[in-house]
Amino acid sequence: QPKHQRDKEVVLAAVASSSWAVKYVAEDLLQDDNFALDMIRANPMALRMLPERCRHDPDMVLAAVTGDGRCLSLSSLQHDEDFVREAVCCSAEALQFAPEPLKAEFDLVVSAVSADGRALRFAAAALRSDRQLALAAVENCAGAMAHVGEELRSNRHFVLEALRLQGAALEYLPDFQDDEEVVLEALASNSGALRFSTLKSQRSFALLAVETAGMSLEHVAADLLEDKQVVLAAVTSNGLALQFASETLKDDEEVVWCAVNQDPAALSFSTFQANKAFLIRCAKGGCYSTLDFADRGLTSDKNFALSLLSVDVATLEHLSEGLRRDCEILLHAAALSEQDFGGDKEFCDQARRLRSALAMVRRHPNSRNIVLRAVGWHPLSLWYASAELQEDPDFQEQAAWLIASKDCQGLDVVTVAQ
Repeated sequence: QPKHQRDKEVVLAAVASSSWAVKYVAEDLLQDDNFALDMIRANPMALRMLPERCRHDPDMVLAAVTGDGRCLSLSSLQHDEDFVREAVCCSAEALQFAPEPLKAEFDLVVSAVSADGRALRFAAAALRSDRQLALAAVENCAGAMAHVGEELRSNRHFVLEALRLQGAALEYLPDFQDDEEVVLEALASNSGALRFSTLKSQRSFALLAVETAGMSLEHVAADLLEDKQVVLAAVTSNGLALQFASETLKDDEEVVWCAVNQDPAALSFSTFQANKAFLIRCAKGGCYSTLDFADRGLTSDKNFALSLLSVDVATLEHLSEGLRRDCEILLHAAALSEQDFGGDKEFCDQARRLRSALAMVRRHPNSRNIVLRAVGWHPLSLWYASAELQEDPDFQEQAAWLIASKDCQGLDVVTVAQ
């Protein structure tokens, strides 16, 4: 509709979707250089549909080339060497349409391939065989290796140097894909490089590969994912490699333990997220961050939280937000660590009483009389009584009566202890 052809917002939205929309823009807008620039920024290819004057305007052409290097081909300015140098600095892809002498200009080409290694394919043949330029291109983009001169691609020293920068370039080096030294060099910078080598099916090499780059476990032969030695080597190098192990080994405690010690996030890929004994083991081993990946139900469970705190108060930071604010949990943490956690005087007094009571119970967890004395001193100490006492109905009745008779807070701890 005519009114929309003059609506700048509508026009820009249409041009952004398709450069052909320029054909339907009102003439007065086409004559507006500032709006023409806006259309080019919305869709660089709009340059081909704009009036001819726009395709000769350095500012408009440069704006188009900045968005899409191919736009240089739409303008006669592609024959202006000074302009082309500026265009290539804005978009390496513009090198494709540069005059041949510029494609052989070292400084210009190295600038282009450093920004986009794929531009190497537009360089003069002599420069594609230049070691320095080829390395700059491959470092930026592994795919640039496909355009490196054949002489360089067959040079072992060059290949090793290039793969140190960009291991994925192994894909374009079929003559070296079964060379152990070369493949290991590639893996050191990119674990995915193993997928380009047939060596991935050899157990002896697979061990070397995963020791070099644990995540390369993703690309070893399927039967090796069941090999405990291979998987252990992988997770020792990178715990997250556990995600590629067989389901059987994801359920192997030794494997998962090695994995979470290397990277706590590996717990996410195991069946141990809700395994209390394993998580307690992690806490005892100082691997507290593993709790961040544990089952949320467990880290929100008060009884389990107390088990963790009794191992190390540092685990408090890895409990659910609700428990980190829970008064009883904080009292236990304060009693066990002698920290006040920002509590007031009453809180600190309670923590001191609990600390004394805990000391008695932890020394004599099986002594009925001592534990009852401690409970009388502070009811929360009941949690540290032995399992035998906690399962004794007579003892529980005595403890509950004692707590009630002293009118202490924390009677619900008796239920928790059970």
